[in-house]
Amino acid sequence: MVKPRILIVDDELSIRDSLAEIISLDGYEVLTSYSAEKALDVIQKNQIDIILLDMVLPGMGGLDLLKLLKGKAHPSEIIMITAYSTIETAVLAIKSGAYDYLIKPCNNEEVKLLIKRIAENNALKRENQILREQLSNLAGLSGIVSKSKPMEQVFHLMQVAAPTMATVLICGETGTGKEMVARALHQLSPRCDKPFIKIDCASLPADVLESELFGHEKGAFTSAINKRQGRVEMADSGTLFLDEISSLPLELQGKILRLLQEKELERVGSNETIKVDIRILAATNVNLQKSVEQGTFRIDLYYRLNVFNITLPPLRDRKEDIPLLINYFIEKANQENHKNVKGVSPEGLRLILNYNWPGNIRELKNYVERAVLLEPEDFIGPANLPGVLAAPQENSAGGDFRKKIMSYEKELIINTLKKCDGKKTEAAGLLGLSPRIFSYYLSKYKINKK
Repeated sequence: MVKPRILIVDDELSIRDSLAEIISLDGYEVLTSYSAEKALDVIQKNQIDIILLDMVLPGMGGLDLLKLLKGKAHPSEIIMITAYSTIETAVLAIKSGAYDYLIKPCNNEEVKLLIKRIAENNALKRENQILREQLSNLAGLSGIVSKSKPMEQVFHLMQVAAPTMATVLICGETGTGKEMVARALHQLSPRCDKPFIKIDCASLPADVLESELFGHEKGAFTSAINKRQGRVEMADSGTLFLDEISSLPLELQGKILRLLQEKELERVGSNETIKVDIRILAATNVNLQKSVEQGTFRIDLYYRLNVFNITLPPLRDRKEDIPLLINYFIEKANQENHKNVKGVSPEGLRLILNYNWPGNIRELKNYVERAVLLEPEDFIGPANLPGVLAAPQENSAGGDFRKKIMSYEKELIINTLKKCDGKKTEAAGLLGLSPRIFSYYLSKYKINKK
């Protein structure tokens, strides 16, 4: 931690010297001043992190100097020094932006503890600022548009994982941008100038997938006319991205496990072992732990893949990013289709924000591109958006809860009717309902005496 520079402003020499001596013992650089006017000269010439400022000074008072500095948004943290008689004024100083105050005669340990706390807070602020700048650069480099808290965590994990050789499992619903994250991890890694090879494990039959992954020798099967290099070999020295890894057949999972552990493979129809230097990234839109429990995914492969996990939030959990994404997609669609759409209208944005986005970013992108092609006058409005956006949206969790309540109500009414041998008035009385309300529930749930 960089030690802060401290300025002591007090018109009493003995206080300036004693405070300077105490503070200097902890390794801080200390400057002193006997007046507010002199302090302003020191502040203009030096980067001051903490100011110990006496309330009563000749000329400009300490409170006036505090207000002047805070009015200019000066970064220094200011500790006021006051006598008992001016404690009320010290409280006013806190309201004006002072960090805290000390009462004369100052307790040495209290002074040291307060300065240490400010120094640690300042160091934390600097670290957070650096991190935010790095995350902003990361977002720009990766092409991922976001300003939301959930994605800030994703960027942080990407920053940690990118420069390493760690296998990364990218999880998230369909359309959340898993491939984009995989490409960003490659672009931000030391392998960025090497191949990035992707294969979709869900799009090919098992026998074709094995050949695509590991290649084959001539004559290995009927259509193997020539020897062929697989995607794994193509990714040598670079990155292999296994999309929809949950769809990988069990018979191939063992070969992927061997690839992860030994960094070696055999082509289909060959006994020759080929060594490769690759980094593996994988993505899934299903819960692999459940797949393990169901016996469709090997537990040892799951643990090998899940060395480092990045889970992407669905779009409904990062709605503050939607306006940014809309503008990004409009600009892109304008360029590709020679359009000049300026944005989205308030009514259109309201519809978009109220929608639950089950297809996530991919669905939003498609709807925005469609709206741009419809060529509104200036702004995308409700007329340019699909009708599904105007349909009532039901929160899935809330919907499940309501369904459970309705199921319970129906079951309770049926059981009460059975108990009363179908006598509606008696059943209504047991439930504390009027006959009219009870009849309403019978109609609502389509319950008859039988």
